[in-house]
Amino acid sequence: MFIKWSLNSVSFNAFFFFKKINNIYILYLLAVFQPQRNSLQFRQQNLFQIQEDAVLTVPGLISKYGYPVEEHSVTTEDGYILSMHRIPHGKSGPSHDRPVVYIQHGFLSNSADAILTGPENALVPGPIIQALSRVDFKILKILDTLGIYQFTPQRALQASAGQLFCSDGSPTQSICAAGLYSLGGFDEKNFNTSILPIFFGHVPDSFSIKELAHFSQLVKSGRFRNFDYGTVGNLQVYNRTEPPDYDLSKVTAPVAIYCSENDWQSSAVDADQLYQELGNPIDKFVLAERPNHYSYFHGKNMRQILYSRMAEVMHRY
Repeated sequence: MFIKWSLNSVSFNAFFFFKKINNIYILYLLAVFQPQRNSLQFRQQNLFQIQEDAVLTVPGLISKYGYPVEEHSVTTEDGYILSMHRIPHGKSGPSHDRPVVYIQHGFLSNSADAILTGPENALVPGPIIQALSRVDFKILKILDTLGIYQFTPQRALQASAGQLFCSDGSPTQSICAAGLYSLGGFDEKNFNTSILPIFFGHVPDSFSIKELAHFSQLVKSGRFRNFDYGTVGNLQVYNRTEPPDYDLSKVTAPVAIYCSENDWQSSAVDADQLYQELGNPIDKFVLAERPNHYSYFHGKNMRQILYSRMAEVMHRY
């Protein structure tokens, strides 16, 4: 199918086609847009100037804004090498009475999440879920046979696309935002669309095939449990046919949960279940401002809406 239309002095040529993969029909869209010749305003917008923060590494971002940074590598028991970033102190220098705050990023993301909005706003100084659950074990076996264990996106390409299609002044920025809203919840009120070019320079990050498979298994089973290797594999690894559940009652550290009824990835229902299963939950906050999944880190007023509350709780413990 071919469609041509104009929007905000921009001409679009789009090609749509469907392809059936593993009994699922997937819609592909190939679109090309260009400014109309009489669109002086659009031509004056520098949409090809990639913002520095979109291509800097996490240590580079931290250093740029004047904070010290350390980078450490940790090898897990099952062979994964993790990079960890540490801000040892603020701009005022070291202190001996500051508590340690550990921040864990989410699926397909990285530690840039906590700092992308800059030192004045950052935390530091749905339907798509069901679609992901359809990842078939046979596909994963094929990838394993081919020796494909990890996907590594091209950050330079991501940053270029993010600047071109998602920056302020781009006629397609609303489409970029809508794509995120379809994943994490509609949130024009709180989400900061100006951060989109920087966001897409860092997200999605590299991820392992096994990580994606495990996520799919959790959605399908509705249980928080170990990786499912199949009946034979489970017998070899766990000495049982089904993978064991994670025992969250063993988490005895005090845990406060912050959630939103507008979060399509981590719903308030999931938060309730987590609260009930944890060994030492201390409180649960349902945010009245209804941020979506991405606004926790990238919202406009999260310091007032969320971070100040978090700091108050941490100071009590």
